[in-house]
Amino acid sequence: MKPDRPQAESSFLRGLAPPPPPPELRARALAAAAAKLASGGDVWARVWASRGLRLAWAVVVACLVAGHLLLSTPRSPAQASAPRPQPVQEVVEGDAAGQLQPLRIAASARPLLGRTHAGSQTRAPEDERNPS
Repeated sequence: MKPDRPQAESSFLRGLAPPPPPPELRARALAAAAAKLASGGDVWARVWASRGLRLAWAVVVACLVAGHLLLSTPRSPAQASAPRPQPVQEVVEGDAAGQLQPLRIAASARPLLGRTHAGSQTRAPEDERNPS
């Protein structure tokens, strides 16, 4: 009969457990966290407390809004009355307009070259011999 597996595994793996943390680690970590908290906070709190950075942010936002308004409105009546771009099918005439339309593929279409299902009458490139 086989030996009890959990007991064999526990005796084999007993020495591989990680060592426990040192007892003074908790006290050192809490002291470092308290010192960091008392030092003035994180970066974003210092940025928000800085009057100059807030003013610079407001100026940048105002410049972006003004630039958007200047570029999005037409400058002259000629630009306002300029024709909008038309789709290609409306501009092209004659035979080219027919070529721009998408083609419908019939369900009965077969490939001209390559392998298909067993009942196909197409030829595979491997069946041809090199004439040289």
